[in-house]
Amino acid sequence: MKRRMKPTVKFIITVVLWILALLAALFPARYINTWFGYMAFLFLLILFVFSLIIMFAVRRKIAIETNVTDMKSVQCLRGEPVELGLKVWNRSVFFCPHARGGFYISDLFGDVDTSSDTDFTIAPRSDSSFDFGMDMKHIGVYRVGMKDLRVYDMFGFFSLMVPVSGDFEVYVKPRIHTMDELVVEEEIFLDSSRDSRNTVPNGIDYVGVREYTPGDSMKQIHWKLSAHSLGYMTKLSESTRQSDFAVVLDFAAYQAEREELMDIYDTLVETAFSLLEELSHREVTYSLIYADRQQEMRRSVPKGRENDMEYIRRFGVITPEPEAGYPDGARLLTQEARMPNRCTNLILCTSRITSELIQELISIKRQKRSPELYFVFPERLTRRDRENLMAPFRSLDDAGVAWHAVSTAGNTLYADRDAGVDES
Repeated sequence: MKRRMKPTVKFIITVVLWILALLAALFPARYINTWFGYMAFLFLLILFVFSLIIMFAVRRKIAIETNVTDMKSVQCLRGEPVELGLKVWNRSVFFCPHARGGFYISDLFGDVDTSSDTDFTIAPRSDSSFDFGMDMKHIGVYRVGMKDLRVYDMFGFFSLMVPVSGDFEVYVKPRIHTMDELVVEEEIFLDSSRDSRNTVPNGIDYVGVREYTPGDSMKQIHWKLSAHSLGYMTKLSESTRQSDFAVVLDFAAYQAEREELMDIYDTLVETAFSLLEELSHREVTYSLIYADRQQEMRRSVPKGRENDMEYIRRFGVITPEPEAGYPDGARLLTQEARMPNRCTNLILCTSRITSELIQELISIKRQKRSPELYFVFPERLTRRDRENLMAPFRSLDDAGVAWHAVSTAGNTLYADRDAGVDES
């Protein structure tokens, strides 16, 4: 790779060369003791000054335009192509002999994934266009655009940085999969109904509260607590908990290459959102539990796909082999169990299995609640690797905990608790 000279060294060399050129232009004046002897020196000096004036004038009239009109953001589904455009306008009456733009694309982790420098010229009152055509392979919020822009003088010796704001965000949303395997089985409803008990009329025998949703009976409103809250709070009784679901999203992972981690992240998010989409068509109450970028547990009720990107922005980054104290699946389930309005039906989406997690799922089952596990594993794993990885699931089988294994290869379901590990 060709190394670039440091700006300070290049500037010193440029100044020395110009001084030598001006001194060389003075030699004719030594032999021609008239003003004609200074013609070469004056010509170079005027040309140098004129070149600098043009550079400053062009710098003030450079502008960046984009074809993105919606608050400089673009949305697409994962895997869809995105067409973006930038225009560098030269609104001055001078020709821009040399400009250099640095273009970049960030990745899921916020680092610059792709960057390139492009040299170009711009005629007076004209523009130079740059188009980006990208297939957005992974879910997340990405920044695309021009990170810097420099204009040079006619000789290419000096340059000025132009303030630019030619970057914008690309929101890549998760796909929703209509897979029968992702549908919550009716047996979970049956298990929950066995666990419920008769309640006292008017909801006196309640176990917690939740935010009011349209359709709730006014008799179930907790008026005293609502008076101290921002909105109405509905009493949650044992009989209503049988249709109460929580999808828990765990971003802890095993150590893997960056591209594989991004595939796992995609599959986790799309599995969780597909489950939420399925629950939204049932007569049930549901919520999403996850850890945000500050590693704080959050619980919220999704309100349609138009809010998907709000969650994507809040979600924590997938973290391989996290340190102790990280809010992984086991810790999230433990914190959920301590809530006064804990759910009866818990669906965990994770790519990392620990002994603590297995014990927590079994403990939830013994509490007469209904846990379910969706385990995401990399496509590259062989059959033997999958068997070794899923060996702890035998304990879940013995405890009657439902589980599923989802491959990153197109979110294809490979196994469930009834079939064990698939032979493929």
